[in-house]
Amino acid sequence: MPDERLEMRPVRTADADSLFAAIAGTSVTDTIAWDGPNSLNEYRAVLARREREVRAGVGHTFTAVERSTGRPVGTAMLRHTADPDCADLGLWIDPWVQGRGYGTEAVRWLVRYGFNRLGLFRIEARIFVDDAVSRRVFEKSGFAFDQTLRGSVTKRGRAQDEWLFALERPPALFLTPPLRLPPAWATMAMTTERHWDALGRSRVTPRRPRREPN
Repeated sequence: MPDERLEMRPVRTADADSLFAAIAGTSVTDTIAWDGPNSLNEYRAVLARREREVRAGVGHTFTAVERSTGRPVGTAMLRHTADPDCADLGLWIDPWVQGRGYGTEAVRWLVRYGFNRLGLFRIEARIFVDDAVSRRVFEKSGFAFDQTLRGSVTKRGRAQDEWLFALERPPALFLTPPLRLPPAWATMAMTTERHWDALGRSRVTPRRPRREPN
């Protein structure tokens, strides 16, 4: 897109050096299930594992890089659920650049990647109940409320309720403009597509009853 301000590229271990200060002990960890890394070395190990998964074609984790500065400002990923046609979307953005629409841009990029490249039928997102900012990000990207998950995650020793939002694959015309992948991802993405096609993807995930959030 001509107005893209982020480059979404495969995660690298070295990204930890730029991203650690943005996630360790900041407000970011108030809105995600993970409490964040305790040290830079721990975070390097986390990103090293995700980089290996990406290279093996079994992981889909990206670093969001601000084009104007070349600085990493967050990470985003798609994680396959028990349903092979569905994935869970998670992301975080550096608090210092929040409010600029980067979260929405990253979500929309991942949606195109999930539908166009992975052939997913449904993408889900879980956010803590009452996290209105994250809710707006996903609603602006076309996600709709699905249900409230009671006590679905433990956060800092306490059971936490989550809202489940979901987006199902629309007609192809709504997925334009075409997704631009970093060159290093082109081969891996095509391999992933062939893998999913080989599974005989034909099952449609039934839509859950819609209930209003509490």
